[in-house]
Amino acid sequence: MTSLLNEAVEAHGGLARWNAITGLEAELSITGAIWHVKSKPDFFKNVTLHAATQKQHVVLSPVGASGRHTVFQDDTLALKTAAGEVLERRKNPESSYVGQTLQTPWDDLHGAFFATSALWTYFTAPFLYTYPGFQTEEVEPRHENGEVWRGLQVTFPEHVHSHTRH
Repeated sequence: MTSLLNEAVEAHGGLARWNAITGLEAELSITGAIWHVKSKPDFFKNVTLHAATQKQHVVLSPVGASGRHTVFQDDTLALKTAAGEVLERRKNPESSYVGQTLQTPWDDLHGAFFATSALWTYFTAPFLYTYPGFQTEEVEPRHENGEVWRGLQVTFPEHVHSHTRH
């Protein structure tokens, strides 16, 4: 672990404290222009996120309509009813974006994969970067307005879904 990553982990409560929890929950309202472009305005307005902390497992509800939720784990994304019935399932959801452009509308699973994979990395950082397979390197600092900003380059392992590898 680099000294910068160690400082970030300590500033967020420390690794021992993080490792003592197994999950987290957040109430969110995810809105913005991108969701209009992707034909999913208000799709994730007033949702609840349940996420595991030690593996990429995320449940987001409600999704699209009352009584529906998504589950993302083990390279599979599923849209389910409250009773657990699978409405749609997509293995390797990243592959469904091949050939898309910024203007390409998304189906429910495109939106759900984007949200769940992004939110999991947002809520587990910086601890996530200490997990096996992650590579970290402190990069040259930036100087702005008389301040020095240290930077950390992180390379994600293939088994962790993210919108970028670095």
